[in-house]
Amino acid sequence: MTMRRFLLYQFPAIVFAILIFVGSSFESLSVPEIGINWEDKIAHLIEYGIFGFLITRALYFYPKLQNSTKVFRLAITLALVYGITDELHQIFVPGRDASIMDWIADGVGVLIGGMLFRWWYPVERKVQHCLDQYQTEKEEITHPNKD
Repeated sequence: MTMRRFLLYQFPAIVFAILIFVGSSFESLSVPEIGINWEDKIAHLIEYGIFGFLITRALYFYPKLQNSTKVFRLAITLALVYGITDELHQIFVPGRDASIMDWIADGVGVLIGGMLFRWWYPVERKVQHCLDQYQTEKEEITHPNKD
């Protein structure tokens, strides 16, 4: 794997995982609520949705993983395990605790993020192909071959 490929595809997922860990290392500033705190669950869903997208993308472009179904399953599994470790980590942070509901929100976010990548990537490839084709045609018009 080249350094450019690593920086472009794997590095963003690693940085985001670190940001999740650092963010959950701070003491909670909110007062615990009784019942379900929907704003918190939506934040978990969005956070892990981004993570699911990035980790699916990182694994999709990993040279030894070519099967998209295998990539999707592995990405979801890794992100869910990371979510569990993040919740367990919060047990040791003052003012925080582990929550199964947070982990479920993480899991839903991961699934949505992974599915978004599976939808987005083929569309992005088609758009890129059209742009490349347009650029080629434009160059042929402005610089015709002189045989």
